[in-house]
Amino acid sequence: MFHNKDILILSPHIDDAFFSLGYLINHLYKKWHKITIINVFTKTNFLLNKNDESAEFVRIQEEKQLGLKYPNITFINLGFKDAIIRWYNKNTLFSLIAIKDDLEQIVQIKETLSTYINNQIVLIPLWYWHHTDHVLISYNLKYWKNTYYYEDLPYAVRNKKTDFAVWQQQHMEKVGFNFITKDDINAHLKNIKYYQSQLSQKHYNEIFNYLHQYELWIRKNIF
Repeated sequence: MFHNKDILILSPHIDDAFFSLGYLINHLYKKWHKITIINVFTKTNFLLNKNDESAEFVRIQEEKQLGLKYPNITFINLGFKDAIIRWYNKNTLFSLIAIKDDLEQIVQIKETLSTYINNQIVLIPLWYWHHTDHVLISYNLKYWKNTYYYEDLPYAVRNKKTDFAVWQQQHMEKVGFNFITKDDINAHLKNIKYYQSQLSQKHYNEIFNYLHQYELWIRKNIF
């Protein structure tokens, strides 16, 4: 499936790629794939249930430490403002009501991402729970070729699929992971601990319990 392919992972925030795809990243890295992770919304003031002006620096530093473990992965931070900074709050963060006011952001993101996407396999969030920032990425690339959709962890654990996610899955096929090893799963669980500013014990437990049923999706008839 990924044989000799370059991999581009679009991560809404610093941590989403490894929270959701840590086992796959570990596996592909061992197979010498060229992997690029693009963190889109990196300008933030959010640290685990509190606002902190040092949040952006803290989160970048956490991922840099993980990058030392995977020196051949390219990490790119685009610097877009996350939903909380833009103007969302906890009541609107998981609602599509306000998305229309982000139209300018949608255009800017699409133009920026198009400069990075060539012939790679592109992995993008399926966006469970309507998280605004996840929606903006998935919406922008929903008709892009060579695109796989990954279930957003820990949101996928809560089993609240958006209407769009349900529609997506009706037009997609599951991709199996029989090549993933126990070592890959253990690496996933170990690596997410680097993101201490975002990983509560509840989140860790949700991800731990879900990994055995994790699914990747591919849009039908695009290859």
